[in-house]
Amino acid sequence: MFQLVSKMLIINQFSRYTMIDIDHGGYFMVPNERRQKILSILQTREYISIHELAKRLYVSLPTVRRDLSCMEADGQVRRTHGGVTFIHPESDISPIALRNHEHMEEKEAIGKEAVKLLSDGESLFIDSSSTAYCFVKAIPKDMHLNVVTNGLYIAQSFHEHPHVHVELVGGQYDPHHACLIGAEASHFIQSRFADWFFVSANAMDTHCITSQSNIDIDLKQCMHAHAQQTILLMDDSKFLNTSFYKVFDLYDIDQLITNHLSSEMEDALLENQVLIKKAVQ
Repeated sequence: MFQLVSKMLIINQFSRYTMIDIDHGGYFMVPNERRQKILSILQTREYISIHELAKRLYVSLPTVRRDLSCMEADGQVRRTHGGVTFIHPESDISPIALRNHEHMEEKEAIGKEAVKLLSDGESLFIDSSSTAYCFVKAIPKDMHLNVVTNGLYIAQSFHEHPHVHVELVGGQYDPHHACLIGAEASHFIQSRFADWFFVSANAMDTHCITSQSNIDIDLKQCMHAHAQQTILLMDDSKFLNTSFYKVFDLYDIDQLITNHLSSEMEDALLENQVLIKKAVQ
């Protein structure tokens, strides 16, 4: 009885605090303190699920959701399905952790369709995009391949593929996109040749493929120049849009693999002799 009354007094006296499970290591935090803790967590791992946040903060799911709603309104975080990611103040480009959770069904279907192109013994260039990441996850574990990539997530995804030889390009590490960039990266590609180059970008209109950032455009163009075929992996959310930096003309692309295509985009691609494959979800 005394414990119950004591707990009620604590709630009344400190109503701005959140009640948590002290028996399991929790303690009282005001909302601002909790939100700073959330930011600290996200700065070290980019993405975390709401359930894991609630567990780490010893609070309820509604409490976490209220905090995240306030933080999203302030431009500190971006909520995605089942989780949250940190917004870097220096850039409005979605970090790789967030992009790996956007349009997942479409990207996974595109990845599975792209795998059908592969044969044992082939060499691949793969960019660091989230769509390429879904493609890599669909590659059978018994395939024999040679892979060159600038994406850390891409390289790590082959850890259960004993017959895939993976090379990471050199260069400067970009933690925001989890990739390697710069002149050294492009120089690395110049001494290698591939059967396929699998690539994505932020946008495509009826004239060209564009990107929000120019950090890896030189590398992508070098991979394109040293590959037999360039395969664009892109979901329909990116079509008939334009970003700031041009990456490729439409005629640079040999094949497009997508989930859906408007007649306007299809006509433009066919005019530039781009083969179109539609993935089934």
